Amino acid sequence: MGIVGMKVKCPLCGGEFELERASRDVNFRKILEMAHRFGDRSRLVWEYLDCFRRGLRPVPLKTELRLIEQLWEMWEGCTLIYDRRNYNFPRPLLVEAMETICTKQLVGLPNHNYLKRVVIGAVDRGEARQERQAEARKAGGQRDLMAPSPVAQLRQAATGDPRDAGDRDEVVPMPPGLAEAISKIGRKL
Repeated sequence: MGIVGMKVKCPLCGGEFELERASRDVNFRKILEMAHRFGDRSRLVWEYLDCFRRGLRPVPLKTELRLIEQLWEMWEGCTLIYDRRNYNFPRPLLVEAMETICTKQLVGLPNHNYLKRVVIGAVDRGEARQERQAEARKAGGQRDLMAPSPVAQLRQAATGDPRDAGDRDEVVPMPPGLAEAISKIGRKL
């Protein structure tokens, strides 16, 4: 059957429209294409974009396109600019911030500033925690278990990608008997 003649009912106003007519709108197609880029997080993106509607009035397609393009820039670059300051963050932090906003069921957001403030708050808390741990490590000679491993730091330096900063080396259990074999080899050297 395809989309010809298929009618869709608007969940907000209850009005019906033909899906074919909506799909001919350039902005609508671009929004669908952009949402697809988010992969398995596209539902979260739709839910987040719903926070921009004003009461029962849906967000105009042109505005929704601008919002999803701005969101993609933050998503893809894992960076945002707020008050002339650049913030880098891992992508899971952005996902968590979007989920927080959606859970609060906010309506009528004018722009992404609320999302940015949630992300910045988490980034600032993480930086403060890292500073406290570094100070404690210097004072007590302890290794910071939350700090990126040397391998992750090298990977970040090589790629320049802030998303690599949070990578941790996986701890793989040592097979039985391997510790003894290693110690025997060490004794022979």
